[in-house]
Order: sequence, then C-alpha cells, then structure tokens
Amino acid sequence: MTVLSDSTSNEPTEWVQLLVKRLAEATGRPATIHNWENSKNGTKYGTETVIPGEGAPIIVWNGSAPGNKALDSLNAIDVMAPERADLLVISHAHNQVNGDETLTQISSLIRWAQDAWEEQPGLALVIQNPSLGLNLGRQASNTDAIRRQWDEAENLILIDAYMAFDQSDDIPSLLREDRFHPSEKGSRLWADTAWNALDLDQFEN
Repeated sequence: MTVLSDSTSNEPTEWVQLLVKRLAEATGRPATIHNWENSKNGTKYGTETVIPGEGAPIIVWNGSAPGNKALDSLNAIDVMAPERADLLVISHAHNQVNGDETLTQISSLIRWAQDAWEEQPGLALVIQNPSLGLNLGRQASNTDAIRRQWDEAENLILIDAYMAFDQSDDIPSLLREDRFHPSEKGSRLWADTAWNALDLDQFEN
C-alpha cells in the first residue's frame, strides 16, 4: 500500500499505522511501514515501523507529509511511490485552498496512478474529517467537491471519514484542540472507517 497524504496520516497514533497494525495482527504477517520525513520540507522516507510476524510482509509507503497538498505529493511522486503497490490511497483536503484546487490536484494524482504502471493499482480516495473551527468552510468545500466528483466513480473506493465524524454523537472529542485535526479517538474512528471501506473484515477471525 502507498499513501499520499498530509499530517492527518503521518503519526503512529493516526489511521495509517493503526490500520496496518490491525491488518498485521489479523493476518499474522509482518509489516514494514516506511515513514516520510516528519517535516514540511521532507524529501525522502526516513524511519521505518517494523511489525513482526510470519510469511510475506505487508509493505507500506506512507507518504504523509505535514503541510502537503496533492500537488506536493505529485511533485515528489517518484520518491513517494517508488514501486507499484496493490493499493494507492490519496488523502488530501486539509491544506487545499478551495474545492477547485482540490479537484484539479487530486485529478492529476489519479491520472498519474492510472498511467504509471502497466497494471493499475487499486485506488482509494479519502474524504477527510470535518472541522469545527479553523478553516471550517474551506474544509467542507474541499470534501464536498471530492464527494460530488467521485461519489459514483467506478474502480475507486471512497473512504468517507467526513461522514463517520459527522454522524458521531460527539464530534469535538474526535478533534484536537484546534478543532480541525483528528484526535487519537478520531484517528481510531478514521482507521475503522478505512478498514470497513476496504473490506478488510475478511482477515479477522
């Protein structure tokens, strides 16, 4: 799996690592998560998170960089996506300035993924969490644009974290103090949402 994202997906307590750890535990397989350098100006993968197990390893390139827009991911794509993955996940909205930019830049990433290899990887697109404070209107606009454009797209899985948060009885608890980025509780909900959208229940006993 390769993930192209921002600061909502880069920490050990956030959804990518939570999802992979759950998958490794469910399958008994080892996993290696390559973590992008944790800075806005990062240019390469830095640390690795290694989960022990037996059998074929689960390899994850977690190209989640704080402050990144989808265009930043595209500009660094040869490093962020060094090999074809079975699944490519695009998760951008927090740093996009409006819905039009979001559509343009994510569309470019999708076109790249469709043409980069002879066999196209599975594609998943995240609709990120809502905001209750910082950039509230902008975040709603960006995520609404994604939903309108790709809600009925074929051969593309939508991971709708926005709806999962929105349907919660206590949205503030799912957000950090900035009321914009997901809290640890929110990241667990996000991971569960991704797990369900990707139909990974088949791996659990």
